[in-house]
Amino acid sequence: MSVIGICGAVILALVSSAVIKSTRPEYSVFLSLAAGILLSLVTLAALRPLFEYIISLGEKSAFSGYTAILLKVIAIGFLTEITAGICTDAGESALAEQVGFFGRGEILLLSLPLIRDAVELAGRIAGQ
Repeated sequence: MSVIGICGAVILALVSSAVIKSTRPEYSVFLSLAAGILLSLVTLAALRPLFEYIISLGEKSAFSGYTAILLKVIAIGFLTEITAGICTDAGESALAEQVGFFGRGEILLLSLPLIRDAVELAGRIAGQ
């Protein structure tokens, strides 16, 4: 789907949500949530070539073990950002902050092998 189509669909969802909010505000959250989920799925489908490229680069390099970490970090970043946005839209900013904190913690945990290897490499370089 083109950028113009995506933007048009988002504006349509926004206007629909505003109209529904004036009569049935409890349903506007669900409409926004559905639109956000659909947009996320379309975005992931559009980014598939990028993920395939990252995987192919990882297979061809000495850093193949880090490809899975990179993809997991990207996925966690996307998911926590989307979830935090949904929480904020629903008026739950404290939950949004907590999910963001959780995501950053998970990314840090996933990055520990990379950090360890970088520190070991720096030690070997400094020792030579």
